Amino acid sequence: MAKFQASIEDDNFAIDLINELVKSFLEATEPRIQDCSAFALQELIQEYEIAVQKVTGVITGKLWQRLPEHVHEILNPLLTSRYRLNTAANWSDLPKPIYRSCKGSNFKDWVSNWTGFLISKVKHPKAQRVFQTCSATIKYHIHVALYILPHVTIQVLQDGVEKDINEVFSEIMEVLTQVKKPDTRHGSASDFRHMSAQTIFS
Repeated sequence: MAKFQASIEDDNFAIDLINELVKSFLEATEPRIQDCSAFALQELIQEYEIAVQKVTGVITGKLWQRLPEHVHEILNPLLTSRYRLNTAANWSDLPKPIYRSCKGSNFKDWVSNWTGFLISKVKHPKAQRVFQTCSATIKYHIHVALYILPHVTIQVLQDGVEKDINEVFSEIMEVLTQVKKPDTRHGSASDFRHMSAQTIFS
């Protein structure tokens, strides 16, 4: 587990995650979607100890100086915002494997639902907080989900119970089994298959 904890604590991981969330914030097509990204950024700011000093008004935190100016402009209002996540996903009825089920019938749905499901299995406290902050955003922004997916998968494999580990294995094997079959489909169905395989191998 020590190796993954280092990943969560690593400045590069945090900066890359913040940058992915800033992109999702800027690309949001409606206020509700933008609010999900804003909530995630607000919580990550606190988790990684970026704060305004009450006496001086100076923003401190070891990550702050490494973030570009345009990111500062987006994060500034979130230093004192009070976004709340009002809904929590219920994963109990999720079909497994998720791949090509009703909850994973296209690439975006598969990645976001599998990532969200794995987040619900994380037990390490800090990793759980970091990933959970992004749980609403991954429904709308696949790049955030794709960034988180390998990290959350490793976390579940490292400290999950046997059932959780077996479900990860089954999901991977379902994708790989489909890849072995002759590909007679065209367009989005074929793209889905190849992108899913690339995701597993990466």
